[in-house]
Amino acid sequence: MNKRASRTTAGFIPKHPMTTLGFTIVELLIVIVVIAILAAISIVAYSGIQQRANNTAIIQAAQQTLKLIKASNVANGTTYPYNNSVCVTTDNSCTAWNGVVSTVSNATILNALKTVGTPVSSITHPSGMDYYGIYYNYRSTMTYNNSSAYGLLMYWLVGNQQDCVLGDVAQQVASDGSHPDPWITSTVKWSSSGSGRTTCYVALYS
Repeated sequence: MNKRASRTTAGFIPKHPMTTLGFTIVELLIVIVVIAILAAISIVAYSGIQQRANNTAIIQAAQQTLKLIKASNVANGTTYPYNNSVCVTTDNSCTAWNGVVSTVSNATILNALKTVGTPVSSITHPSGMDYYGIYYNYRSTMTYNNSSAYGLLMYWLVGNQQDCVLGDVAQQVASDGSHPDPWITSTVKWSSSGSGRTTCYVALYS
């Protein structure tokens, strides 16, 4: 029998045996779980960035509108630009204080604002929000911190307990009899909060 041949058959153990390559089931499961966690973190981070961007745009639009209302009062010598409750963007798209879509024509208030500047054209309606836009709420019997006022500028932010940023954020209080519609400066940075939204009511006064 050939000795050389016998060493390549039964009984011969290679010096460097072949190893099995690839992942085990456990390793694959770990990788899948890690990827899922990273994906979830990315989605949450993106949602937070999108929320802040939406809220910043809404606040800036409300701020611009407030400036125009105040400038219109001075320029036109009135205490309010319009004695009705309407949307104050040129697309006339918003909800009222009660969440009902406003359908009242806003041509008169827009004309008043156009004498001093350019009204906001529109505001993006955030997905899932049942309140949206900027709403001018005229209130003939309103008082703010016991002084005469004429209404509220209303807007809504995405998320609970967001900072409304603008000054004179108001909260309604119970009537004492002498003031039928009393409001005071909010003790927090919003007027109310809940159901994933923050309500901002900014007092309008002379």
